[in-house]
Amino acid sequence: MIRSLDAVGFDIDGTLYPESMMYFCSIPSFLRDPLLMYHFGRMRRKVRTASRSGADAAAALPRDRFRSLQARLILQSMGREVTQKTMQDMLDRIDRHIYGVWMRSFSVIRPFKGVPEVFDHLRGMGLKTGLLSDFPPGGKPRALGVDQRVDVICSAEDAGELKPHAEPFMLLARELQVEDLSRMLYVGNSYTKDIEGAKAAGMRTAYFMQHPGRASAQRLAQTYPAADLIFSSYERFPQLVSERFGDEQK
Repeated sequence: MIRSLDAVGFDIDGTLYPESMMYFCSIPSFLRDPLLMYHFGRMRRKVRTASRSGADAAAALPRDRFRSLQARLILQSMGREVTQKTMQDMLDRIDRHIYGVWMRSFSVIRPFKGVPEVFDHLRGMGLKTGLLSDFPPGGKPRALGVDQRVDVICSAEDAGELKPHAEPFMLLARELQVEDLSRMLYVGNSYTKDIEGAKAAGMRTAYFMQHPGRASAQRLAQTYPAADLIFSSYERFPQLVSERFGDEQK
């Protein structure tokens, strides 16, 4: 049992499987609609700090408001007029050429060694687990062999924001029924989006570095102060969690 934690959340892309595979699986979308993919990338970088005032305030769900904002920003990036028709056309284009293609192409991804088993170990330690991705998870959890091993699967889009905004992390905590965010550990491979974002939201953090290099543990801790734990092996992760958090009191 880990007395100081109730749950562990994980990013997906680049955290549970190699980031290089993510780019490889995105190639079909680039080939189908390179102009859209270019502006989609620009939009994603901008949307992390964009004002929500131009989103569709009438949309009932945060995800719908978020996707409305995406479409509007892409149209503006392309220099096109924003109308009801162009917005709907762009929403359909994104669904067909990006999300729809990704649902198929990402079925070939494979996890880092030890990833499926780590969820079993964490459950055995009395911890709930969840996934949180900036993109719709789709079939990724199944391809990674973890869909039946986690308690919840969330997309930041359903929170209406992207990481590092606090709302996606809070959404994950609510779905996991964790009221005290300091009792939740979040694992990610992006220091800015995952680690600093989760830390600012009040969570504990574990920074996954596939290739940490030769830097000492002390040097890594100094370089990445928002990370409570830095690791590169999922086979050792449960032990590291136990060592780092197992002796803490509630």
